[in-house]
Amino acid sequence: MNLNDLLRLEASRIALQKQRLAVEKSSEAGLADTLRPALDQALAQLRLLHRDAPLWDAASRAVDHLADRGLGEVRADYATSLPPLLDLFGYEAPPSAAQVIRETLASLDDIGSSQSRAGELNAAHEALGAMLTKTDHMAEDPPWRLAQRATEVNGYLELGIGIGLGATLGGAAAAFATVAGGAVTGGIGPIAGFVVFGGVRRFQHVRAVQEQVERLSDGYQNLTANVFPAAAGAILQYLNEVIEFSSEGSGGLDLNSPLRVSDGLDTVVEIARRFVLAEPRLATVVSQASLRNDFRPRTLLPLLRGVHGVADRARVEQALNGALEGATQADLRRLRDALRAALPAQA
Repeated sequence: MNLNDLLRLEASRIALQKQRLAVEKSSEAGLADTLRPALDQALAQLRLLHRDAPLWDAASRAVDHLADRGLGEVRADYATSLPPLLDLFGYEAPPSAAQVIRETLASLDDIGSSQSRAGELNAAHEALGAMLTKTDHMAEDPPWRLAQRATEVNGYLELGIGIGLGATLGGAAAAFATVAGGAVTGGIGPIAGFVVFGGVRRFQHVRAVQEQVERLSDGYQNLTANVFPAAAGAILQYLNEVIEFSSEGSGGLDLNSPLRVSDGLDTVVEIARRFVLAEPRLATVVSQASLRNDFRPRTLLPLLRGVHGVADRARVEQALNGALEGATQADLRRLRDALRAALPAQA
């Protein structure tokens, strides 16, 4: 991978991100189909990344080099040198560069042994290959699945940028040390390893969120009335966590609070999306359930849609500012309380 390849990878991430945001703000299922061109472009770049053996070898060497210096010093260099490097490569929010750094540092308290780091890097490479195989049948995906697929692919694009940027840094240390503006005190090599391994660890967090969503959405294909309370119950669990860790009282106690807020909001948005895209099947399930005196779908559907809108807004705030506005926190509490009140009555 050369600099132009890396720039194309970031361009694909930006294009997919913009299209994903447009779909999130719409309730039209047909709009999800507009994701396909951006997805196809992103997947083409990821296939090149997956097959680039020299790149993965360079990433492995960079990760192995992490042990050469004290972790604290490398973390300090990483926090000060990464923003100008991201600017160099044309990085665009969301998430903001500051959030990327915060979340990455939170995941790197323990970098493990050289062997375990190599194992994590190899696992990420294998996961990328498995995802690419899974998308061979993407043309058959319904709109809600296509939107979910875009989120998944975006996580792999972020992984690829971390791998590509770190490996490139390791191979052109002198050039990039100048860009870092003297912030790197012990050489660019260890920072390269931090960029690679930080990307892997960040990907692990993102992938864990996606796996939870996938488990919950297994029943979405065969949409029934029971899906509504199941989704509402899961969303309630994550809303509780988001509200807890976004409050001022817990923010100073847990350095991982911003990461847990981001993960929780991502999960809420992904679960609720199934009920936002205006597919005819949703209305049919609601009507049929009401005829059977099962009013759970009718009661919960507007709440699920409301949660999606507020959580998506909160996700953008968290990504850009690292915190939620007071009004957004109040809206999340209001919806949390409404779901809490609705679920027992539907039991």
